[in-house]
Amino acid sequence: MSLIWDTVGSLGPAWILGITLVVILGLWISTKKKEGRNPFEVDAVCPRAPLVTDEKERKKVLKQGFTAAKVPQNLDVIVVGSGMGGLTVAAILAKAGKKVLVLEQHDQAGGCCHSFTEKGFEFDTGIHYVGEMGEDDLPRLLCDQLTRGQLHWSKLDDEYDVVAIGRGTEVKYYTIKGGNDNVYFEHLKSQFPQDTEAIDRYKDHVLKSSGSFGGVILMKSWPRWLTRFLIRSGLVHWFIPYFMYTRVTLQTILDSISDNETLKCVLAYLFGDYGCVPSLSSFSTHAGVVRHFVNGSWYPYGGSSEVAFHMIPTIEGAGGKVLVRAPVKRLLTNSKGHVVGVKVEKSKSGDEVDIFAPLVISDAGVLNTFTSLLPREIAETSPLYPYIKNKDLCSGSSCITVFVGLRGSKEELGLKARNIWIFPDQDIAVSNYSAAKTAKDASERQVPVLFFSSPSARDPSWEERFPGRSNCIVIAPAEWAWYDEWEKGRVNHRGEDYEDQKMILANKIWESTLSYLPQLRDKINRHVQSFGSLSNVEIVPVISAILVEGSLHVSIMLFKVEYMTVGSPLTNKYYYGAPRGELYGLEENRARCSAEISTELRPDVGIPGLLLTGQDVLTCGVVGALFAGLLTAEVVLNRKLFQDVLSLQKATKKNSRK
Repeated sequence: MSLIWDTVGSLGPAWILGITLVVILGLWISTKKKEGRNPFEVDAVCPRAPLVTDEKERKKVLKQGFTAAKVPQNLDVIVVGSGMGGLTVAAILAKAGKKVLVLEQHDQAGGCCHSFTEKGFEFDTGIHYVGEMGEDDLPRLLCDQLTRGQLHWSKLDDEYDVVAIGRGTEVKYYTIKGGNDNVYFEHLKSQFPQDTEAIDRYKDHVLKSSGSFGGVILMKSWPRWLTRFLIRSGLVHWFIPYFMYTRVTLQTILDSISDNETLKCVLAYLFGDYGCVPSLSSFSTHAGVVRHFVNGSWYPYGGSSEVAFHMIPTIEGAGGKVLVRAPVKRLLTNSKGHVVGVKVEKSKSGDEVDIFAPLVISDAGVLNTFTSLLPREIAETSPLYPYIKNKDLCSGSSCITVFVGLRGSKEELGLKARNIWIFPDQDIAVSNYSAAKTAKDASERQVPVLFFSSPSARDPSWEERFPGRSNCIVIAPAEWAWYDEWEKGRVNHRGEDYEDQKMILANKIWESTLSYLPQLRDKINRHVQSFGSLSNVEIVPVISAILVEGSLHVSIMLFKVEYMTVGSPLTNKYYYGAPRGELYGLEENRARCSAEISTELRPDVGIPGLLLTGQDVLTCGVVGALFAGLLTAEVVLNRKLFQDVLSLQKATKKNSRK
């Protein structure tokens, strides 16, 4: 890295001035096209309406099944996939007057933002907590505009993450506190008073890396010849320090600042939020996630399905539609190699329907788009294809998720609006566990990291909707290979062996979790019951009942767990369309984040009629996909939409002060 800085520093002023002029000229030439309508010209926020809890009303929005008759005429755009990126770009284009059709393969819109209800419990599948949703944050403003101000966010506890390290009586708990950069890092120092210098060095790396991420977004909209010039000359590292840190792993940075393994574990704990272990992950990705949460974290009021529920009306307002049970089998192309539409398979009949539009936007992920949807000869024409062929771009990690329905309110169960990251052995390498050949083999090893979250404890609407009940999820790493032999089986009909393999590991995960949350264990409760009130006793399993001097001494089993179900990598593939059950699309490793590949991961992949959106385009997570949708809409409308959003933010702040 020092060599790059020395090279840049040795350039004369005339050289640097010349390069700057080339950049400015290139950008001026590339923007000499007619601009589309500004979708953020007017503040779209309306007075807040009551939460819609009627399931029939919600289904009318979220579960509109595909039929050819429902497809609008004279479409401007087709979007494949209804995840955060797909809905965002569709809603922005609708606000600019475009008629957009969004097609979702699942039976509910929202992608990872959908929720499901079983046995009287609601569970989220993807949104657990989100940063940058404070009143003055740009992602919050963008969400407000796309949902007419109807999507609201509830703040988690100030200490929103707990890192539990160790086992049994040796467990130590460390908390992560949001507020601002100073609060975040000073709170870390208060828990590691002997390591303040190491934390300062870590902070310096985080700020240097994440501070130039805006430049990464800009480069994805610059002409390819310009970005290639900046990369090959090495000047990109001068303009955007972020790319210097993409060459370095998180583990390398941690090892350079401290020998304290506990500190390293606490600093690295949120690698689960982007699904790549410290020895492989780009430090730039880690730094970006740290800054994302540095001010705190939020959760959608009413649950994660509120995102799609309030974005869809915006899309429909311009004549568009969001249709589910509409799996796109392939992209249609013409003799010139242009994408001209999609082929949809009707889920019940198996019949295929061709739908045409001037533009198709894929929110199905890079690997799905290039290896499943596009004809090979068309895919190979994209500048991005060599990185897929050479496996520089590969699927990220997968997981097993245990969904648990609990009897009792959050107060009764001691659940808080925070997450718990559990590291029994302070193992951030995860290599021994990942080396397991089967789920049964993995269940005999120590699960290296667990993520515990209770959506019911962070959603103020929950108690009204599900009184006397709570929910939680526990997520652990899992390998696709543990379950791939059942890939061809039908969902819910994969057989006893598959279910056994899931439950073996799920039981191990839940039992491990209870070591850190003992209040969730089933327990025996003993009390004395007089004969006169026996008719009011709730019907529960009785372990023993002894009559003593006219009173009945009853021991009953109080079951905390009322419902449990398990999602495997195969579950992720079925519901999300993820090729290998991955959580975050492409792996967030050094290759993916490098300047060379990152600048090719852009909406325009060099195939006429096709654009990409979603977390593969920018970075993983809700806000990463949100901004990817904005970036894709920029290309369609040929407008600097980030600037439009900033202008609206400035105007709304000014109006709020009046």
